[in-house]
Amino acid sequence: MVETGGGAIAVRCAGEGPKTVVFVSNLAEDGTTGWQSSTVPDAIARETRACVYDRPGLGASRPSSSERTVPTQVVDLTALVTMQALPAPLVLVGHRYGTFIVRQYAHDHVRDVAGMVLVDPPLELLDPTAPAGLTPGQRAEYDSVAGIDADLGAYGAGKLPPPPAPTIVLGAGDLAALPATVPPGGPTVATAAAKPPAEDGETRRGGQGQLARKSPFGSFQAIEDAGSYIQFWKPAAVVDAITKVLHDPRSPR
Repeated sequence: MVETGGGAIAVRCAGEGPKTVVFVSNLAEDGTTGWQSSTVPDAIARETRACVYDRPGLGASRPSSSERTVPTQVVDLTALVTMQALPAPLVLVGHRYGTFIVRQYAHDHVRDVAGMVLVDPPLELLDPTAPAGLTPGQRAEYDSVAGIDADLGAYGAGKLPPPPAPTIVLGAGDLAALPATVPPGGPTVATAAAKPPAEDGETRRGGQGQLARKSPFGSFQAIEDAGSYIQFWKPAAVVDAITKVLHDPRSPR
């Protein structure tokens, strides 16, 4: 538990190495639900430090009195980096809503970022309808969706391009958001906000490819035989992308 100005945040890390890979989960999902229950962080921890954290109000982290907007989420992440709970240089790995947070952080703290992997980043309007049974912390994140939709230009492919560091964008295929079997502690239908959008997959992946090309070191890879949660459908593809970024000679050391 790391005490920050916004409250106590739970951080879990494993492995050692010169770079810290930070996994940022989707809307209303804590670090375990979105990432740790997949095999990806454990695989990366064999090579370098791999960390997940629970945003305020989620998982083991205490609630925050501030609104759960993307800028306030970035403030929380910045505090964890400043306090060395997540030591830079960072490789930021975000899923869906989490890609907004990592892109904004990279925009504000370019020198901290050694690379990024963006898993199925949304470039379209999100569904602000909160499912039943959410905790107060989960609902607080859903309450921020209308603000994102109102200023989609700031979060889509436009205002927040990837930083000048190795960046891989992974686009999902057109399967359901979740595979048939998800390990215990993983996302459920009730919390899986990353449902494939109504627009056709080719259009969605085209926009994601444009986002990747906004980085001078960006690339796009379509994972066709997968849904949005690529870390559960095809974890090896996510591990491979992170490993490529870690070893890219253009990545800051």
